[in-house]
Amino acid sequence: MTQVKRSHFFFVFLEPEKLVDVSALLRGEVSLSSEDRIKVASPLTASEHTISELELRVVMGVSEVWTPVDEVLRRFEVDQATIDHLCQKGLLLSNRADPHLAALRRNHDSLTANRWNRYAALYHFVTQSDGSGGSSVLNDMSALEDYARGSRGRFDEVIEAQGKPPPHFHRVPDADEVVPLSEPRMEGSLFEVLRRRKTTRHFDEEEPLNPLDLSTILFHVWGCHGYQSLSSNGELVALKKTSPSAGALHPVEVYPVVRNVEGVVPGVYHYQAGEHALYRLERIDERSAGRFARGLTHNQAFVESAPVLFLMTARFHRNFWKYHQIARSYSVVLMDAAHLSQTFYLVCTDLGLGAFFTGAVNYAAVVDELRLDGFNEGPIGLCGCGAAADRSTGLDFSPEPFVPGQSKLTWR
Repeated sequence: MTQVKRSHFFFVFLEPEKLVDVSALLRGEVSLSSEDRIKVASPLTASEHTISELELRVVMGVSEVWTPVDEVLRRFEVDQATIDHLCQKGLLLSNRADPHLAALRRNHDSLTANRWNRYAALYHFVTQSDGSGGSSVLNDMSALEDYARGSRGRFDEVIEAQGKPPPHFHRVPDADEVVPLSEPRMEGSLFEVLRRRKTTRHFDEEEPLNPLDLSTILFHVWGCHGYQSLSSNGELVALKKTSPSAGALHPVEVYPVVRNVEGVVPGVYHYQAGEHALYRLERIDERSAGRFARGLTHNQAFVESAPVLFLMTARFHRNFWKYHQIARSYSVVLMDAAHLSQTFYLVCTDLGLGAFFTGAVNYAAVVDELRLDGFNEGPIGLCGCGAAADRSTGLDFSPEPFVPGQSKLTWR
């Protein structure tokens, strides 16, 4: 018997945005104009959909308990096509054997079993870019490169199109005293590395990465450096790594994509921190590795030249095991990626390597390539490094020295 039930992972809103009493709308007491569209956002399908008032009534009227579909058809006086339409959008779940519907059920079960907070699930899955980008010239990497290679006058076009940017520095309006600070400490190896840290987006394609550098980066960025048992049976252990992590859980994994590392066959690997070893998942031809990398990053051209990339994923269920059903728990997973990316920059800088981080990861492509389900584990960012190219590119950043209180920048 075919049965359906309502998903509890979706959100309803109107376009153009307006406040409306949904209960009154469902009772037919509120009328929508011809310009109004009912939109639903579904983490199960990672997208937004437009539905009719009748479809909204069906969705909101179906129970979250399995119900015979014939009963739903009679109650709402709709046809099977309407129910199928809502199931395809992930608003209703069906027990039919259809592969797509079965996948949506698994997604729903994963979100529930791994204790995803519904707001975190909405943000994570619906905001995964499909690569289409927006209308802004700064949303497209190739357009940004074009602008960067041009004159400052071309950046004036960006300001004309998007308005003036917010102020460089923020000055609070209600301070009752200003306390000047002494000159900061500037000497020391750490402070030197911090000053030299920068983003590199073009690498020497012929220069392989030293295998010792690869080992050093993996160990000092994602490797484990200590542990402490927190439970009497030894099952709960706090890990010590070089970057902080909420609850010392460290849910972030890393998958090196090797193009040109001396002595390492090109391919996709997983770094097993417990053994400090690489497990190869797939071998890749070096000549096609660049195109492969572009496919993982929404066609960002500069990633092609990096001898190795580091795909970061999060095992969400490891974090949510402790911090379950808390919207904030998802944000600390992203903080982990931020901490790790800065540690990555500093380690690479100390090794004399150029480095970069990008959040523009092709979620679907990475999930497919790494054979992940996206719900227990999914991508959250990508780093890359290598010997920087001698020639400059339009994306190079060559800052002038800044002296607090003296350098002349526009204050607004």
